Amino acid sequence: MRSEVAEGKTLFSESQNFLMAFPLLAIAMLFLNLLFLYGIIQQEIFERPFGDQSISTTGLIFLLVFTFIITAFLYSLRLEMYLKKDRIRVRFFPVHRTFYEFTTDQVEHCSVKKYKPMREFGGWGLRKNFRTSTKAWTVSGNTGLELVFSEGHKLMIGTKKPVSLKNAIEQSDFPLQKPSENEQ
Repeated sequence: MRSEVAEGKTLFSESQNFLMAFPLLAIAMLFLNLLFLYGIIQQEIFERPFGDQSISTTGLIFLLVFTFIITAFLYSLRLEMYLKKDRIRVRFFPVHRTFYEFTTDQVEHCSVKKYKPMREFGGWGLRKNFRTSTKAWTVSGNTGLELVFSEGHKLMIGTKKPVSLKNAIEQSDFPLQKPSENEQ
């Protein structure tokens, strides 16, 4: 592992958690886990059926484990981005175990801009717009860093800190494209 000094100063860092971006989803998942746990306790400890047409305890345990695994996966989903003077490191953990690294040599230009997640990408997460061949790695919101690569591909990386990110890019070696009138 290289030291922080060898890699250069981090100009910008951000970590966004998927489940925390949608608090109602977090509450719903917690409620489902507690509901299935309550049903298991009702049937096994108090020996009362859980509901009018109760499911077996094995079925309740399966549902509890299933919803717990989904909750743990959603909780672990996070978008991490680090900007240094000459490179951007980004990953969507746990889908990407290692960071993708983009250097100034690979990026033709970049811009911090607003976009329409539902219209352009069909939502949040790891997405692709097949009409424009733009990939998106987003958690929530409608602001992101668009990287345009030398070979023409584009990548939109969501951010909750657009002003800080733009200021950091201005300090870096990445060519920042000024937004056009209709993008502001």
